[in-house]
Amino acid sequence: MTTRVLLSTAIVSALVLAACATGTVAPAGPKASVATGANVSAQLTAPGLAKPATVTFGSVQTAGDVSITASSKSPSVPQGFSINGKFFEITSTAKFDKATVCFEDASVTSKTKLLHGTGSTWNDRTSSVNPPKICGDFTSFSPVFMGDVACGPTTVTTALTDDVVAFLKASGCTVTVASASPSPTPAATTAAPSPTAATATPTSATPLSHGRALRPEEGFELLEPELGEFPVSVHEAREDVRRLG
Repeated sequence: MTTRVLLSTAIVSALVLAACATGTVAPAGPKASVATGANVSAQLTAPGLAKPATVTFGSVQTAGDVSITASSKSPSVPQGFSINGKFFEITSTAKFDKATVCFEDASVTSKTKLLHGTGSTWNDRTSSVNPPKICGDFTSFSPVFMGDVACGPTTVTTALTDDVVAFLKASGCTVTVASASPSPTPAATTAAPSPTAATATPTSATPLSHGRALRPEEGFELLEPELGEFPVSVHEAREDVRRLG
C-alpha cells in the first residue's frame, strides 16, 4: 500500500514538473509574473476583450512582471479617417530579447493590424492574422493598437503631427499633407516725388515799360513829371534836354 502511494506521488510530481517547464502559462489577470528562461508565456486579461491576451517572451534574462491596461493615447486623425479598434498599454519590468503578443477577439478581420507606438513613430508589428486571432512581434512595449483604420483622402490640408502621419501610414493609408498656399506679397508702393520750389533765374537786364532793357551799369534817374516817370539812362536824358532846348 505504501509503495503504491509513493509511486502515485512520484507520478504527480513528474507531471507538475513537466507542466512548469519551458513554455508555462501563468493564470490570466491584468498583471502576471515573468520568470527567467526561454519561451516564457503569460496570459493577461485585456480590457474590452472577451478572451485574455498572451505574451510569450523569447528569452528572459531578468525576472519581473508584465501588465496590460487600456490606453487613451489615440492619435487625432483628420476628417475623413476613422479608427476601428482598441489601444492598450503593455509594460514589463522583466529584461527580455523579444516577445510575441497575441489577441483573440471577434472584431479581428483580415485587415486588422497590431501597431506599436514609440515616441512620435508608429510601426506595424503584425506577424500573423488568422481571425479571430492576431499576433505581433515586439522588442519593447508601450502603446499598442489592435484594429484597422478606414482611410480618407490621400491629400489633407490640415496640419498633422508626426505621430499621426506615422500612425496612418502604418495602418496602410496613403497620406500627403498639402503645403499651405503662400501669403500674397503686398505690392511695393512708390513715394511721390516731393515738390521742388521754382528757382528764379536772374536776368542781366531789367526790361522797361517802353521796350528798352536797362543794364545795371548804365545807371538811371527819374525825369520830371511832365516827361513821364520813366527810368532812362543819363545819356538819353541829356540828349532829350538838348533837343528841347
